[in-house]
Amino acid sequence: MKTLFFSILIVLNFALFAQSYQSMRIPSARVFDISSVENEWIVTVKNTDSIMVGNSKYARMFKEAKEQQEIVFPRINSLPNKNLIEKAEQPKVQMGFSGNAWGGGTPNDNTLAVSNGKMLLSAVNSNIYMFDLNHEEKPDSLVKNVSFNAFASTVQEVSTHQYDPKLTYDPDEDRFIFVFLAGSTSSSSDIVLCFSSSNNPLDDWYMYTLPGNPLNDTSWFDYPAMNLTKNELFLTGNLLNDDGEWQVSFKQSIIWQIDKFNGYNGEELNVRLWHDIGFGGVPNRNIHPVAGSYSLPEKEMYFLSNRNFDLQNDTLFLMHISGTQYDPETQFSIKAVLADRAYGMPPDARQTGAHRLATNDSRVLGAFLQNNKIQFVGNTIDTLYGSAGIYHGLITGFETENPICKGHIISDSIVDFGYPNISFSGEKPNDDQSIISFTYSGPVQALYPGFAAVFHEGNSKYSDTVVLRQGETYINVISGVDRWGDYSGSQRVYNEHGKVWVSGTYSVKIGIYRTNATYIAQLKSPYEMPEEIAKVYDKKVIVYPNPTSDLVHFDFEAEETMIVEFVLSDVSGKLTDRFYTTRLPKGRNLISFSTQHLSNGLYFVKMLNYDTKKILYTEKVIIP
Repeated sequence: MKTLFFSILIVLNFALFAQSYQSMRIPSARVFDISSVENEWIVTVKNTDSIMVGNSKYARMFKEAKEQQEIVFPRINSLPNKNLIEKAEQPKVQMGFSGNAWGGGTPNDNTLAVSNGKMLLSAVNSNIYMFDLNHEEKPDSLVKNVSFNAFASTVQEVSTHQYDPKLTYDPDEDRFIFVFLAGSTSSSSDIVLCFSSSNNPLDDWYMYTLPGNPLNDTSWFDYPAMNLTKNELFLTGNLLNDDGEWQVSFKQSIIWQIDKFNGYNGEELNVRLWHDIGFGGVPNRNIHPVAGSYSLPEKEMYFLSNRNFDLQNDTLFLMHISGTQYDPETQFSIKAVLADRAYGMPPDARQTGAHRLATNDSRVLGAFLQNNKIQFVGNTIDTLYGSAGIYHGLITGFETENPICKGHIISDSIVDFGYPNISFSGEKPNDDQSIISFTYSGPVQALYPGFAAVFHEGNSKYSDTVVLRQGETYINVISGVDRWGDYSGSQRVYNEHGKVWVSGTYSVKIGIYRTNATYIAQLKSPYEMPEEIAKVYDKKVIVYPNPTSDLVHFDFEAEETMIVEFVLSDVSGKLTDRFYTTRLPKGRNLISFSTQHLSNGLYFVKMLNYDTKKILYTEKVIIP
């Protein structure tokens, strides 16, 4: 029996909408013995999966909005002069191979997770492939492929309409988490949540079902996204009413806050469900959790949302859950963030002839937090050309009352881009580098739907596009506009600096079908760091260069926002100077100072909490 505990309403940040939560317990897991399942090569899913299942009026609205977008921002097929844009180097492609085979379904919702032990999991609708990357002769060795139906067979009876997979890897606990949806009506909607029992995905999995209609009304759950803190899993999604007028079919977005250790142990799940989330009297759609990148967040989680159906909008919504579900002081807050460049719903992507690919809307599709900045991506229109592009945003000051968002659109006048994802690719914690992967398509054969990436160096510097896999044909699976996907996969390799694995769609011809296929690739930052130097960046404090006779950099992690004081003492312990006092934000910080005035010898740099005088860090500095 599930026990519910209801809270009082919480109203924060002047939003004219109430955020509320309820706590519940999900029964202990059932065990899925994956070794008992033979490899499954053909999996069938519903070919005519609409933009939102069971809502024809919503689909008609979407089509009309796309037509209006093309009238307001018509196509302009002229090549831009990009010579004035400072370029970064392209990401290095280290490996690539074809992934999940087509099983008769569409769209190709790509997601992946890769462990420090080099086990890679890749899922699409409706199967999951497991690769062992440790094989020297064949690093893309497939060791298991399993249907969602096989996973779901161990839980309580759920719908056989199974879709929308998402995968994540927990670098702290060396485990995988897998989620997919079953059913698309209020009477048959479940979230199938799977925790690996070990770091080997071929071992048992602990299986749970969360209710897809948790508020027990006329809604069902759609479009999951998830990320982790050191203690919890955050799972977001939309609640949609059963078929009705499109204006009211979307009910609200919700956030599940889940004790991940319960899941890893197969125990009863302690969860908190956040609902009634909105701003200015309008419910927020498509809430996306912001991933930690260099390491998992300690206990707090940020989320992003936007007005994804607008033709043009410059407003984002930044949400924050301050702590764990067990902390009585945990709060939910939401604030509007204005971007310096607008995003907007993209037009459908062009293929050869009259064929088109659905780009859906401009929702946030990937986000991470690193170096006191949030980077995120989503689909957009580039109003200059009327083409579908990628919106890359960078939010600073997210802990203040007035965060700043700088937006950049990656686009082309001939080629349409879609379904991006993003991962941190820096060599050091204070880097701003990222790799953005995405699908592309154009109106000529040379631009059949393929998969590509760019490298973002920081400071508004982007590389030219590197094509990871060219398409072989146009996509034509269903009548009308074809499904291109709803998202793509991307994950940083946690124990190898600068490396990112990505998965996305390219086109193939299989028998009479011109359809989608999955491509998986490992990319790397173009800027190599020597391995011995990279290792020191796993430490909480780094002093470099050391020895030095010029500038020395003090790179460290501040566990909370505070005023700090830096002092210098010699080898005897004698105070040399109290040389700097400043207020530092929580997270990674870099302080640099000159040593040219110091005599040769060994010194100690100490960082103190200015109020308590507690020594936080002490590091040696050698002046040769």
